[in-house]
Amino acid sequence: MYPPTHFLLPFTIGLIFIKLGIFNIYHVFICAILGVLIDIDHYIMHIIKSKDKKLSLRDTWNQSTKYHAFRQRSFIHHNKGILIVSLIVILLFFINMTSAYIIAIAYYSHIILDYIHITKQEKYYKFRIFSLYLRESYSEVDLDIALSILILVLSAGIFI
Repeated sequence: MYPPTHFLLPFTIGLIFIKLGIFNIYHVFICAILGVLIDIDHYIMHIIKSKDKKLSLRDTWNQSTKYHAFRQRSFIHHNKGILIVSLIVILLFFINMTSAYIIAIAYYSHIILDYIHITKQEKYYKFRIFSLYLRESYSEVDLDIALSILILVLSAGIFI
């Protein structure tokens, strides 16, 4: 999944936590931003594995989206990482419940989105904006639209 989806899902869950009286709007934004920042490991792996060691975000994005040049996920996206983050969340829960919720929502929503497998052959929108290659599945666009609508519904009364 791409950054907009990784932002929208934890944002939506965070709004639910506002309705439950657990979060405030700042917690929601932190949660959503962390949901996207988890993918910083792709950038780091690109720097480590690329031959020219470029620090270019554009090159990292294009290698991932268009060329699929190499696996860019670190341990944090695999079982060991899930176990380590889970232990951290459990320990943090006893120290600061809100921080534990923020990390849990950001991380687990990200992992769930990354591991959603669609059995049918996916169709993609493929396009280029300036020098960035973009490729997003129809189902991810549908999910983004659904999450955006849910955000509008949940935010009624929060931002007024």
